[in-house]
Amino acid sequence: MTHVPHRQRHIALHCAFDELLADWLVHTMLVPLQTPCGTNRPIKDLSRWSYEQTLYPTPLPGNEEGHDELDGPMSIPLIDNLPDQQVTLGALMRTFEDHCMDATFLDEGDIPHGDIRVADRALGHMRGQAEKVYLGACRAFMIRPADDWFEWAEQAMQFTCAHYGLICYPSSRLGELWGCREGVGPYLAAMERLPRDSTAWHLIRAQLCGIAPAQWDTAYHLRQGHGVRCEPDPGATYR
Repeated sequence: MTHVPHRQRHIALHCAFDELLADWLVHTMLVPLQTPCGTNRPIKDLSRWSYEQTLYPTPLPGNEEGHDELDGPMSIPLIDNLPDQQVTLGALMRTFEDHCMDATFLDEGDIPHGDIRVADRALGHMRGQAEKVYLGACRAFMIRPADDWFEWAEQAMQFTCAHYGLICYPSSRLGELWGCREGVGPYLAAMERLPRDSTAWHLIRAQLCGIAPAQWDTAYHLRQGHGVRCEPDPGATYR
């Protein structure tokens, strides 16, 4: 097997293993992760190592310094069904602005507190995140709006996701709105069944959002400020 086919097969194997490991953790209800001392570190390290191998495959023995026409580490495409003639972002941005002119959820009377400035910035954030998923930088993105903005945000997310060919997945249990590619829904459904802030819960979220393996943090919920929502201040002046 030449170097290029080896790397391609290596990536495919680890991608399949990552999916299998995630399914195993979900269906065993995290039993393999629970030990008297807490998190089973070897399983976490195995998952992280396998994911890293999809980005930087280990070469064949004896060919560690070898190069091929790929010229460097091969990265796995996160979008398998990316169209050959994908519409450019510039064209999508222009039509997005045009469609906003007819979007009823942007009418001042339909915006919480009538605050068009907050709505405009929120919609811009959604569009920027949707562009990342559209281009393949990650598989999904998530927002967690304030309670009084949730209904409006869901309409804005549906609008944005439809424009970029994504799926809007609302989670009332988590108070979140996800925009994702096809095929991500089962992982979001599995995450909803998992205990919040569990190891597998964090790992699924990290991989979907394109977090680099070195930055995976299964104790993220212990960080200062975790859970604080960015709620608009009615008395603030936005510039």
